[in-house]
Amino acid sequence: MPTCLIFGVNGCVGGTVLVSLHKHYPAFTFKAIVRSDSAIDALKSSGIPVEPIKGSHTDVELVTKHVKEADVVVTCADSDNKEFVGALLTGLKAHFDEGKGGAKLLHTSGAAIYWDGRVDGKTDPNGKVWTDDEEDTKLLQPSMIHGALDTALIKAQQDGYLQAFIFTPTLIHGAGTGPGKKASVAFRMFVGDAIAKKKAHYIGDGSNQAAAVHVADLAELYVTAFGKLTSDIPNELSSNPYERYIIVNSEDLPFLEMAKGLAKALHKKGKIEESEPVLAQKEDLNGWTAMLVGMECKVKTGRAYTLGWNPHHPTLLETLEEDVDLALKEL
Repeated sequence: MPTCLIFGVNGCVGGTVLVSLHKHYPAFTFKAIVRSDSAIDALKSSGIPVEPIKGSHTDVELVTKHVKEADVVVTCADSDNKEFVGALLTGLKAHFDEGKGGAKLLHTSGAAIYWDGRVDGKTDPNGKVWTDDEEDTKLLQPSMIHGALDTALIKAQQDGYLQAFIFTPTLIHGAGTGPGKKASVAFRMFVGDAIAKKKAHYIGDGSNQAAAVHVADLAELYVTAFGKLTSDIPNELSSNPYERYIIVNSEDLPFLEMAKGLAKALHKKGKIEESEPVLAQKEDLNGWTAMLVGMECKVKTGRAYTLGWNPHHPTLLETLEEDVDLALKEL
């Protein structure tokens, strides 16, 4: 049976992608590198037939070995860790060098690559709206967030030893369906910071646009891309890697609207003191939370729709209370 190696199965995105891929492609044997015995137990008790491999994503030898051996690799883990990035690239190249054909990869990047560097909590009406057209993707640099791996993966495809889809999803919401975390990383950060400070926050005037996508809608796109990546149909994939660098976003709203919903939900549960969000300076929040609260990434989805993507799950404000509940359980 062909094998698929997935990184990040104990996270909201990775777990949901695992469940979706297994449902649609049961002929594949799924494997996952996980860090702890408890994570292995969670996988085994989930009922999903996945082979756990105990180890760290920073174990270069382990990651390289299993990436090299896999027919398809799916990454839903930290794409900025240098050890992981190096091992992933080495394993993909080794797969090709050993005569197994071009390596195949579905990679999860993130829309933070399009961040304009501001953390002032204000929208810029004249700011660049990024698309996933080739001319915009060619502007991406290794120095950008997630840029080191993304640009390396594009080059690997140009060099002929890799076929990949690279996804840059916006803020993830909705309940994960996998064996591990159900809440997204972003919501665990928002909720954790609000509880620690007894208040939900916004920066500036809160007009900065928060782009978002439901995790189930995201997973459906992975299912489509997986099918194209593994298809035996000639010319199913373009030889141009820029056509497989894909923005994944289904809605935009001012961050202040989300902050109001967050404050209301947490106050209702007695977790914070104020039912309305409070103005903060970026220095008041920890680095990553400040960035999420005050940043703006303006993006426009394009290629996902070309693949037939049809996001239809509830909006961020519709799932927000559930997202808060899930994050509270997982803090």
